[in-house]
Amino acid sequence: MSNDNRFERVVKLWISVWNLILEQKRHLETVTTILQRIVFEAHGYPKFKDWVAICQLSGTNNYIMKAVGMLDLSKVDTDPTVRQLIAAFPQCFSSEEIQGPIPLSIIFEMAQRAGQKKNKYDITGSQFPVSHNVIPHWIPVKIFKIPSDSSDSKISL
Repeated sequence: MSNDNRFERVVKLWISVWNLILEQKRHLETVTTILQRIVFEAHGYPKFKDWVAICQLSGTNNYIMKAVGMLDLSKVDTDPTVRQLIAAFPQCFSSEEIQGPIPLSIIFEMAQRAGQKKNKYDITGSQFPVSHNVIPHWIPVKIFKIPSDSSDSKISL
């Protein structure tokens, strides 16, 4: 297919999209999400979360921040809801790992889910995020050893 033919198809698509928006048959956010999904399907979905951008969502809506923060990116190939959320909030995802602040509520939620995977009746997992290995590798964790009879007693902070 020639470049002129591709350009003509893109222009026609762009005009038809704007007609849908201007005639108020579709919302701009819906159309941009669909277009973003098309781009991601062509070039691949992002593999990492941009925690700085996710933390900025908390100022507008904590539930959206929690939904995006708890999204399991390993299910991008099988779950259409994951693909829709990534396309709706593309600024919150990246193709390279971005280290930044993670909301404490998300760390607690991940620890609680990890505790419930080990024991479905464990509801105290959020109180022990270090013991459930949910703290990312770039966040420093200090471990202190307590002198006692057993040599493997540790307290983590």
